[in-house]
Amino acid sequence: MNGLYKMIYNGFIILLVLTVATTEAATQVVKLTWTPNPEEDVKFYVIYKDTVKNPRREISTVPAVETVYLDSDIEIGKTYYYCIRAVDSAFNVSTFSDEICIEAIPPSSVALSTFSVSSLNQQNYLKWEVSSNHKISGFEVQRSTNGVDFDKIAFVPARNASNDHSIYSFSDRALHLTKYYYRLKIIHPNGDVSHSKVITGTVELPAQFEISQNFPNPFNPETTISYCLPRAGNVVIVVFDIQGKTVKNLINEHQPPGYYHIKWDGTNQEGNRVSSGIYFYQIQCKDGLKTQKMMLLR
Repeated sequence: MNGLYKMIYNGFIILLVLTVATTEAATQVVKLTWTPNPEEDVKFYVIYKDTVKNPRREISTVPAVETVYLDSDIEIGKTYYYCIRAVDSAFNVSTFSDEICIEAIPPSSVALSTFSVSSLNQQNYLKWEVSSNHKISGFEVQRSTNGVDFDKIAFVPARNASNDHSIYSFSDRALHLTKYYYRLKIIHPNGDVSHSKVITGTVELPAQFEISQNFPNPFNPETTISYCLPRAGNVVIVVFDIQGKTVKNLINEHQPPGYYHIKWDGTNQEGNRVSSGIYFYQIQCKDGLKTQKMMLLR
């Protein structure tokens, strides 16, 4: 790269999202993304930010392999300006990219008075309360694993109630062992939308070895068996009939700690459908041996 080179940030994008916050503080995160510089000897990018146009205050440098930067040093109500430059191995610096402007708009507090999450086993239980249902069509429940990129997982319609307070809830089930971020997209009849604050719920490791009753039970043609492991080890799950004869070996493998679900389709080891009747499933692992009864109805 010879001296200053041309601006190549045509793909420079900025996106404002709610922050990864667990407190009541109304903070936000700005996500910057850009098109990589095609020059082979680019070593890093310099991010500039200010509350006035033509920002020249350097806030960070990121390696050339990166094309994303998250700025969490945001104050609600302020307007921020960003731009970026590339630097090569000889410390030659590119011209500034196009300038991007974003306003840190606070999350909506309209009608929403509380929003909380509690975690139990393999699910996060969301609960929120509104002081009034007027001018609200419903709530889009959104989930993220990084606190930035949210996806819709459910829609909860608003109640046409005249009371001053209404309580809503939603259970997010069958989750992995990780932290999840949630927010509500509040939808108004005129098409306007607003967002709640972001809250977090973490699915923790199970405290002990447990096996749940299969569901459905009785069943036809298949049922689900759920269990949890507090620590890693070999797991053996066997289905046998009322006479104690093995019908099918469902699993025999080493598994890490966590929550698991396995299906039995009512067939034997040869893949043939078995007759109606009472059957048992037995789970053996490092922490014990447990057996449950189930009923198949053809």
